[in-house]
Amino acid sequence: MKNLILFLGLQFLAVFAVKAQMQQSFFMDNTPVSQTYQIAMKPTWKFYIGIPLHDLNFGVHTTGANFGDLFFKESGSFTTIFDNNLSESRKLKFLNDIQSHVLMGTDIRITPFSMGWTRGRNSFSLGISQRLDVQMDMPRELFRVILLGTEQMADGTDMSGTSLSLNTFTELSFTYRREISEAFSFAIRPKIYSGTGYIALNGNQLSMTSLPNARLLANITGQTAGAMQVRIENGKYRDIEFDSNGFGRNLGFGIDLAADYQSNRLNLGAGIHDIGFIRWTHNAQEYQGTGDLEIDPQEGQDFEKSLEESLQLTANPREFTTTLNAVPFFSARYDLHEAFSAGALLYGHTIGNRFKPILTLGANIQASKSLEAALTYTLREKSYANLGAALSARLGVFQLYLASDNLLSLINHEKANYLNIRTGLNFIMGQKAKLSNR
Repeated sequence: MKNLILFLGLQFLAVFAVKAQMQQSFFMDNTPVSQTYQIAMKPTWKFYIGIPLHDLNFGVHTTGANFGDLFFKESGSFTTIFDNNLSESRKLKFLNDIQSHVLMGTDIRITPFSMGWTRGRNSFSLGISQRLDVQMDMPRELFRVILLGTEQMADGTDMSGTSLSLNTFTELSFTYRREISEAFSFAIRPKIYSGTGYIALNGNQLSMTSLPNARLLANITGQTAGAMQVRIENGKYRDIEFDSNGFGRNLGFGIDLAADYQSNRLNLGAGIHDIGFIRWTHNAQEYQGTGDLEIDPQEGQDFEKSLEESLQLTANPREFTTTLNAVPFFSARYDLHEAFSAGALLYGHTIGNRFKPILTLGANIQASKSLEAALTYTLREKSYANLGAALSARLGVFQLYLASDNLLSLINHEKANYLNIRTGLNFIMGQKAKLSNR
């Protein structure tokens, strides 16, 4: 079972996921990526095509621990807190620094193709993306057992509430924007999902009683579907298998909605993303595990072996439905000058069952028709030193952009708990500088 936990945890750390934190893109007026967030904004181009793999968003965020707690430099080389060679004092420092629960969430998006065009008061766009959504809730006591072993849990411990989920799917979207008047416009983006793989684990009960008669009590439920399957032999967990035949066999639908209001120099917007679901039918199963095993720490029996040997697993084929984490937002922009605007974006995301609001203050500076920059400052839970920047440049019909929402994390990752980098390349025709066109 420890392998299952570390499989998802280390994949999370290795991929360094892409959470859809698109504050910078919202303030990049002359870049098509600005409409990935506010789809009702007036485009500044007549036609564009995203060059293959043109939009890559790369980031990760945590609550309850900083990056420096999870991975760091030791003896001249980078390692993770799960390194067996770490000293006990280093592990104890980690356990003292983190909160009672470490929540981690991500939403990786890679867009190999998109295009958009404008005709009169109507705007259209098409896009295809591959997404990976990972959610994790790891109690501090779970880290304690993994790092120190069961033999040091003399008073017992409770790791209930541990949860892990991984959801990967393809998204095909079509956006329609309509100007109702010079002041008001709305947009709708219906989406079709093709589920690739899903796996979830919930530790309803995961506890150890105190010595001398220590016992491991467990009650676990979960689901798998698509390309991911939990392999069970003789009622025991053995591994996670990948079935390529599970690709694209699970359909779902979703929608994004947005509205935009323009009054002189003031622009107001509101909307919601990712109202949707995926119906998992291929390889879909629900499983349940229970265990009650006496533990003898004198024999050096570790947590992984104790849990795997004590857990009795059963799996039942059953189709199920998962929903996406909807993201509402509100925005305000004001044109201070024909080449300068400032505003705010309020939105949020869900980690586990907890909704986390985020406020971003930003400004757009257009040095020329071919060059623009954006600066942002973001307030989020227990994280206040978040300065971001974006730069977009055009050379003929080609446009390159680069953005990061937390520059300080690039300099000092040890104190950071989230990082986002976004980059892309577009082919654009018929573009006009946005502010001078209002």
